Amino acid sequence: MLTVISCRESSANSDRFGAHVIPGRSDRFDGGPVGRPVLIHGYNCTESQAVGSGTAFANAIGQECVAYSWPGGCHALDFPAAVGRATLAGYRLRDVFSMRYGRSSAEQIITHSLGARVALSALNHSGLAVKTLILMAPALDWNAFEHGGEFELVPSCCEAVHILYSNRDEVLKLAYPIGDIGGGSHALGLDGPRDPLQVPHNVFLHDVSAFIPNHTSYLSEPKCAKLVRQILGT
Repeated sequence: MLTVISCRESSANSDRFGAHVIPGRSDRFDGGPVGRPVLIHGYNCTESQAVGSGTAFANAIGQECVAYSWPGGCHALDFPAAVGRATLAGYRLRDVFSMRYGRSSAEQIITHSLGARVALSALNHSGLAVKTLILMAPALDWNAFEHGGEFELVPSCCEAVHILYSNRDEVLKLAYPIGDIGGGSHALGLDGPRDPLQVPHNVFLHDVSAFIPNHTSYLSEPKCAKLVRQILGT
């Protein structure tokens, strides 16, 4: 089962924000059902695609999940703008987490690609507590968790952070440096952190290159789903 929380202006909109809604429900928004992993999709993903891949992934890991739908763009040339929207989506997601936290929700968060920025922007300087944060193919600079990095403080609010990366990811290898204006141009989801010894002790690294051949296969590869189940303890 998948519950969708959307901050898009409409389900068909790829670049505009709207009020938080759970499609098909007209009652007052309360942050959605608690006690379920929150899935956050990446760049260039329609809401229908997010629902389809999220439903399949939830079934694969054997969990009822919440999918967070944000306006992640609709074509390759939109990536720099989508990075900015991912940050803004994170600020909106922080409000959702605050609602859920007030209802005693111990969050387990699973992101793909640019969805990592959405989650990390929500958690950065938030004071929230997270049980497990899983970043699959994170489209972030590989020094994000180092001292002085953009998100160096996020691991301190998590019991555990797990980074899944593959050096066979052509999207992060070729396209990410082009769109990473002003960044370090090397993605965390390609080779892991620049200096593994500088990441906090509760950040765990998983090189999944052996069974992840491309950027999108994280969501469909059974071995990846098995690893996520193990991390979640299910």
